[in-house]
Amino acid sequence: MRVLIVDDDQSLRELLARRLRRLAPVTQICTAENGRQALDQIGRESPDLVITDLRMPVCDGLRLAEEIERSRPSIPVVLMSSHVPPEIAERSSALGLRAVFSKDELQRSLPQLLELLLVSAADQD
Repeated sequence: MRVLIVDDDQSLRELLARRLRRLAPVTQICTAENGRQALDQIGRESPDLVITDLRMPVCDGLRLAEEIERSRPSIPVVLMSSHVPPEIAERSSALGLRAVFSKDELQRSLPQLLELLLVSAADQD
């Protein structure tokens, strides 16, 4: 499984990458500082999962999720934020998001999230 982590906070990208490397199905981790860089990475790397921050410069997580949903709907997108506004959580499926997490919650839930996404991908095959 190839995972793309998108966040303007380098330390958080590195922390999530370290945690993901410990999880068996993850074989490759790529990172990007913003949505624009992420779209470039997606074109080159074709990740199996994108984990993105909500608030970033240049291109935020919502615009990134919408673009992925439009151009590559098979790639699941998970949104994370320090604070998840209720309207984002309510509209998550319409935005093409597979899940919305607070950053702390996401770090605790990574193994379960990957397992759920793998089961979901197997069901679609």
